[in-house]
Amino acid sequence: MILKNILLLVFTFILLGCGDAHNITVVKEQKDNFFKGRTFGDVLSNWHLCKSKKWELLTDDVVKFTCVNKGLENYKEKIQGDYESGFKEKERRDLSGKERDRMNKLLGLNKIQEVIYFKVKNDMALPYKSGVEYFWSDGSNGYDDIYTITMFSNVVANIDDFYNMQFSTYKGEQYIPLRYSFIVNLFGRIKNNS
Repeated sequence: MILKNILLLVFTFILLGCGDAHNITVVKEQKDNFFKGRTFGDVLSNWHLCKSKKWELLTDDVVKFTCVNKGLENYKEKIQGDYESGFKEKERRDLSGKERDRMNKLLGLNKIQEVIYFKVKNDMALPYKSGVEYFWSDGSNGYDDIYTITMFSNVVANIDDFYNMQFSTYKGEQYIPLRYSFIVNLFGRIKNNS
């Protein structure tokens, strides 16, 4: 009798686990016209920006895809250069010690990742939210919404550099003040709201 109950319990856990995997499979195998008939799983698993990728079931009907960015140190170096140059151009002086500490605090990132949320209903998957999650070495974190169509455009283009993805339309020296303002506003807003 005890063995029978144990087997029944194990079988129940196996079935529950299959349910979790089922909705993730539904999302991965869903074809999308935006990707010219390719599946979400194929396109997202081949995104070169990702150092690692993870699929997880958040609720019965919500699946989250996470892409942890590679090249974080390179990104931080470029952002620091834009921050320092933009500050100097705007303020007509170098950063003070206090201002440099603020910059270092904003740029003390230890991870950045893209996330895409899918809703699953009747074995159909629909992306409904996407964004970027930032994690700082002091334990704080922040989130910035990105239009899903913008995120998918970056995936289709297979952009493999987060800095270029973030500033693709603002390349060049003439855009340093704009990039500086973006960095201060974005990081200040999401870090202070964590």
